[in-house]
Amino acid sequence: MEKGIKKIGKNIRGITLVALVVTIIVLLILAGVAINFTIGEDGIFRKAQEGANAYQNASQNEKIELDKISNYIDNYTNENKSDEEVDEIESTLEIVTGEEKTNTEVNDKYGNKVVVPAGFKIINPDEDVTKGIIIQDVQAKNDSSKGNEFVWIPVGKVYIDVSGTYKEIKFGRYIWDEEGTPILIQEARDYLSEKELKENGNEEYSFKELLKTTQSDNTKAKDIESFILNTLENGGFYIGRYEAGDPTATTDRNRQSQVEAIPVIKKGQYPYNYVTEDDSSRLSQLIYENSDLVNSFAWDTTIIYIQTLGNKEDSKDYSIQDGTSIISNEKPVLTGENVLLNTETEDIQCNIYDLCGNTAEWSTETGISEEKCITRRGGRYISNAFVTSSRLIDVVYSKGVNCSFRIILYL
Repeated sequence: MEKGIKKIGKNIRGITLVALVVTIIVLLILAGVAINFTIGEDGIFRKAQEGANAYQNASQNEKIELDKISNYIDNYTNENKSDEEVDEIESTLEIVTGEEKTNTEVNDKYGNKVVVPAGFKIINPDEDVTKGIIIQDVQAKNDSSKGNEFVWIPVGKVYIDVSGTYKEIKFGRYIWDEEGTPILIQEARDYLSEKELKENGNEEYSFKELLKTTQSDNTKAKDIESFILNTLENGGFYIGRYEAGDPTATTDRNRQSQVEAIPVIKKGQYPYNYVTEDDSSRLSQLIYENSDLVNSFAWDTTIIYIQTLGNKEDSKDYSIQDGTSIISNEKPVLTGENVLLNTETEDIQCNIYDLCGNTAEWSTETGISEEKCITRRGGRYISNAFVTSSRLIDVVYSKGVNCSFRIILYL
């Protein structure tokens, strides 16, 4: 019996070990399957991660689509609101007092930026950039310069309402066809490259802002590179609201005995005529540290600004208006009836006077002719042969009763 019990015990121990080994093997197999099921390529964790990524992408796409719908609704709502219902952006034009020591950046009711030079204030803060923002010198270093006025010429995107609608003003040099349509010849950022055009019977013009060369003795811009780069950075520049005026003149008298008065940019002054281009440049630079004679970039872009944003009957074709006949109160009139007037005549666009009429104006643009190398711009009161966008190549010593100049400000 004792032997039988031992035999049974041996059998029991053998079965237990086999079962244990089998159990372990089964457990290992199950563990492998479980591990693969959870962290393998098709495992639960990988599926969970893929699901999370898919959810995140779907959420982002949904947000983009919802933003598009929201923007569409906002734009549609603004476009269909009455003028009374549209919420205007708060204008900050009125905060500038002229007491500031540095340039001040403000905006109009549409969000357009305006940079106001130190010592100037805006005198029409209730208007917007599309109408022509005017700054006035209130802290002049001399009495004659106090009250000088300039108009802000924006470049780039110009917003024309609160819904974000805008028009583009490209800063550069242009020519215009017979219909008054502008053709961009050279973007301002490319000012160092040579560009030429043919106009008025194969007469060639150089579209590089030339320095003094052996070809001519014409003057150069004070710092054309600074003017262009600052204009691009600030989104605009300033041009004289009026032709340069002679504060000592009481009539359109003959000024051939040159008076060395510092020019002014004010209404009611007689133009600073009988002046050469070189003297025009020198006098322009005497007014302020950052003032200069108008260059071709400034003149051409100002015309583009007027054609793009002006709201008068002749704004769109202002580039081809001549100096003796303009539109005023919807009727053609003679500018001064063939008489040189002061700096506040009928020719006004976007708060800028007499680009078309009164006198032809010297610029720093240079022609490539040996003898005739300097350029006068615009129309003049005595002739309908020249228009706002005209270029008249002339000799360096030329001056006359119908020739003056215009001033710009560098920021």
